[in-house]
Formats: sequence, structure tokens, C-alpha cells
Amino acid sequence: MRFGSMLTVAVLAALACIVGAAIAGTYDPNLCGAFAHNNEVVTVPTGQTVHVTVDCSRCSTFVHNYVVTITDRHGHTPKATLAVYLGGVEIGLHNGHVTDIGDVSDAAVYDLRLASGKNGNEDVTLRFSGAITNP
Repeated sequence: MRFGSMLTVAVLAALACIVGAAIAGTYDPNLCGAFAHNNEVVTVPTGQTVHVTVDCSRCSTFVHNYVVTITDRHGHTPKATLAVYLGGVEIGLHNGHVTDIGDVSDAAVYDLRLASGKNGNEDVTLRFSGAITNP
């Protein structure tokens, strides 16, 4: 085999590897917003609902056992409540402070709704947990 042919074969093999990796994909925390708001403090004003958007549209199907929790500033259960919506429909198993979403669906954008639960503003901390898997 001549050098030119060997070089062509090597370049084609490298391109095949790159294209294969791009198609299969891997989890990229810079693209996936599943944990972008972790430990973020949000003030919930009296009698109001605050919306937080969590964009998982570029997470593919890499996030599993996804759970959203809210706590007060001391790490305890707050008076405010949490509900998670996807496409305008409330999802997940929840008790008002913890929502178990499970596997993040492909192209999901979640709307977290934090509702006031006491007289006076309340600071709540958003906490996210889950497992990351690559194909």
C-alpha cells in the first residue's frame, strides 16, 4: 500500500470515529441544564408563584433518577411548595417539597413552580440530584 493510500485510510478511520461519537453522544454538563440551578436560592414573595425554567432539551436521555427538592435557608422543609410541569402538565411524584421526575425525557424543558406558603417572603434553595449515564 502506498503512503497516500495509507494516509487516506487513516483519515477516513479517524472521521468514522468522530462521526460515530457525535451520533452516539455523551453527556455534556455545558449543554445539559439539569443541574444548572443546583443550590440556587430563590425568593418566593408572599401570595405569589415563582417560575424557574430548567432546560433539559440537550440532555438527551443521559439523566436518570432525577429529583428536585426545595429547602429553606437552614436545609429544612420550607413553607413554600414545589410543583414541576412539562408541557403545561404537572409531572412526577411529589409531596409539595420533593418531586421525583425519574428519567429525563429527550428534549424536556421543565417549569418549576414555587408557591408562597407563609406570610412574608421566603428564600428557598433548589436542589437537584440524579444519575448520569453515557451510552
